[in-house]
Amino acid sequence: MKKITFLIISIFLFVQAAQAKTINIFHTSDVHGSYFAKKAGKVFGDDPERMMGGFATLKAMLKKEKKPYILLDSGDMFQGTPEGIFTKGEASIDYMNKIKYAAAVPGNHEFDYGQLLVVGLAKKAKFPFLAANIYIEGTDERPDWVKPYIVIKKAGKRIAVFGLAGKHTKTASNPKNTIGLDIRDEAAEAKKITAEIKEKENPDAIICIVHLGSDDQFSRQITNELPDYVTEHCRSCRRLFPDREYEEFLPRGVLHIARAARDIDLILGGDYHTGLLHGHQDDVTKIWIGESYQNLMFVSKAELNFNDKTGKLESVNVNMVPLWTDVYGQDKSILKMDAKLKASVDSAMLNKIGYSEGDLSFSPEYLDSKIGNWLSDITREAVGAQMGFQNTGGIRVELPKGDLTVGDMYRVMPFDNTIVTMNMTGKALKRLISESYYEDRAGMQISGLKVEILPARNGKHDFRLYDDSGKLIGDDDTYFVATSNYLADGGQYGAAFKEEGTNVRDTKIGFRDYMIESLKKGNLPEQTTGRYVRISEEAYAAEEAEKAAAAAALEAEKKAAEEAAKAQAKKAKKPAKKRK
Repeated sequence: MKKITFLIISIFLFVQAAQAKTINIFHTSDVHGSYFAKKAGKVFGDDPERMMGGFATLKAMLKKEKKPYILLDSGDMFQGTPEGIFTKGEASIDYMNKIKYAAAVPGNHEFDYGQLLVVGLAKKAKFPFLAANIYIEGTDERPDWVKPYIVIKKAGKRIAVFGLAGKHTKTASNPKNTIGLDIRDEAAEAKKITAEIKEKENPDAIICIVHLGSDDQFSRQITNELPDYVTEHCRSCRRLFPDREYEEFLPRGVLHIARAARDIDLILGGDYHTGLLHGHQDDVTKIWIGESYQNLMFVSKAELNFNDKTGKLESVNVNMVPLWTDVYGQDKSILKMDAKLKASVDSAMLNKIGYSEGDLSFSPEYLDSKIGNWLSDITREAVGAQMGFQNTGGIRVELPKGDLTVGDMYRVMPFDNTIVTMNMTGKALKRLISESYYEDRAGMQISGLKVEILPARNGKHDFRLYDDSGKLIGDDDTYFVATSNYLADGGQYGAAFKEEGTNVRDTKIGFRDYMIESLKKGNLPEQTTGRYVRISEEAYAAEEAEKAAAAAALEAEKKAAEEAAKAQAKKAKKPAKKRK
């Protein structure tokens, strides 16, 4: 009798577990090769030495999880650290296979080494790459290495997960790397694929993972609690426009997807490096949105709560969980992988190559930076160009004063770019500066010229460009310039290079290689800034008034000269008096 009772209780408990009320969704994004735990730093709490993040911590946290869960990622898995770059993303897949991710979206940086690499990573992965909006160009067929969606059976429920690549991948990675692929509008494809999923699968919940985020201004409005790390370290949260409504930005972010495909229950975004501490439920569609910051310091946890009686999804609850090592510990099997990977990379990465006499920092004014000026200077120096350019977004980290290593160069510039030269007119240069200046920030780091930013008129700025000699650059002036192959091929803000540059030549000089060679020549002096200058309304008004006064004085002088000439002419025509 006891055995029968025990058996009945066991069956009852098994059925209860199989029909769990809650299924947890864990989400990461923009790991960027940050595989190991790191010091939190002063902005993350009172103890800057406290350790957080990394796959070993994530695995330890997941082992403590009691409820059934699904682990997902929204892309940009490896680009950003020596370990990620050296292994061309294979280390990311090894970790994700070990931890048993269920699916991932390819981010724009997965394409930085070409399509063949992405295909190879997809084949190595024991989980599917999802991107419903990637098609073979000129067709309605998807490449065989990517799936539009999957249905995961978990605890008696059928959870559909579909993926979306960011349409911006076509320019956010070198455009040559996505030739032959058609990456279609995220919102339109979301609407189409959710309808297909509902009709074919009738799932209990639909989740979208996408390499696209919420606009940073919007994320500030909806974050219930805004700690220092969001404002100080989340680069996408630095643009603050409290007077604007987030609806302005809908086409750029995940809300646009939510408004287009209203049958989604949860959207998990990435790319913008935004962290939504408590998620957000869209007021219009009631869809929940989560984003997980960057560099594997946090994981988003979304609870899908199902009604016990009806079996229907009843509620969603989203929070971002900090991966503190002293809270969760670190998984030993992952730590063994860490040690092996570090040993294979450190021998090359730890070599000292130079010394910086000052901090190589970003610009607090979002204009030219100390690190940006150095990089654009050596771009120019490498080929003897009159001007050098690097895109601000491609410079990934600041560097403190002191010794610099090979690994530092990989962290600053994780892209295998080459230096390209060309000729550009003054008109093309002005177009370049104009198109790369957005929301009062410079998207282009410059060498060999100075830019004056004039006050905006009707929402648009005008610019005055001066060359190294101090000459105001005219439309027809021509200069020999140098930039990266990424920008020369029309990468983000590089359309002017691609469309207006002449005598274009790829020197095949690896830019990062030249960074290393440049540092070996001697200490790097303290860098200065000031290549972009904002002209204030007052200064501009005074300048215009001075010009107007000068023009008026010139006009008055001209008029006086004309009157004098007329008087002289009249005098000359007057007949002479006869003598009596």
